[in-house]
Amino acid sequence: MTLSELCQRDILTLSAEASVHKAAEMMRTHHVGALALTDPEDPTRVVGVVTDRDLVVNLLAQGRTANEQTVGAYSSVHLVRVPGIGHGA
Repeated sequence: MTLSELCQRDILTLSAEASVHKAAEMMRTHHVGALALTDPEDPTRVVGVVTDRDLVVNLLAQGRTANEQTVGAYSSVHLVRVPGIGHGA
């Protein structure tokens, strides 16, 4: 089995300008720990990733509320793309 076959999953996306509350709601509803964030002007362009840990450590632990902040403010923006590994053993 190749890496690309193993990692075949739908990716949930959300605009980087959405509220942290909306991101947390999506994570809970879909039972995931991360969302890909998209450019508000180009929804096909991923500009960051936010995890449930990002929200807890960087938002809740600092006493901020989820409705005041955009999710993009808490995302990782230095993304690394891993191509699927080709056929063979």
